Amino acid sequence: MRGSLLSDCETWPRRVMDPLLMILKRLLDHEVELVIVGGMAAMYHGSTMVTQDIDFCIPFDIPTMTRVIEALRPIKPTFRMRPDRMPMYDDPARLARLNLLAVETEWGVVDFLNEVSGVGRFTEVFSQSEPIEVAQGIVCRVLTLDALISAKRAAGRPKDRMAVVMLETIRQKLRDHQSEEPSQSPKTPDSNQSPDPRA
Repeated sequence: MRGSLLSDCETWPRRVMDPLLMILKRLLDHEVELVIVGGMAAMYHGSTMVTQDIDFCIPFDIPTMTRVIEALRPIKPTFRMRPDRMPMYDDPARLARLNLLAVETEWGVVDFLNEVSGVGRFTEVFSQSEPIEVAQGIVCRVLTLDALISAKRAAGRPKDRMAVVMLETIRQKLRDHQSEEPSQSPKTPDSNQSPDPRA
């Protein structure tokens, strides 16, 4: 669920996290199937809680992991949860057996999830996502607001509970905005407000 109320946050990737957008673009260029989830998805939907990483749900299979390896190899991914910062495996079959691939690269931190709490694995996550132009010329799928709220509620950490409150407020404002639309006067060519072309 999206609406024109979120227009102020539509340029956040360019303002806040250019290196993470570069990671996203590399993955898309290598045709990695993915859905943006977590804090970055929340920011797109209007959350003001800033995140310093990017989370994706992807299929944990050999073809996908082969593409992930090729996309990340030039930016030197390492396992960020290991004290020795061991380089990421170059073996797609080995990566496909993981449930979480958490890496740090020269451009930033990225987590790949096999499953999103409260939503499911990639098939379920994909079915509850929507294609969005997150930056000029970069289109990818982002978890819907409703699914994101379910995921944050299921995760249950303190920061997730804070996010649920914020996201539910955003959802209610969107619903209120949409319920008011039929009573609004049609926009005229000289209106100083342009309709959201994606709404």
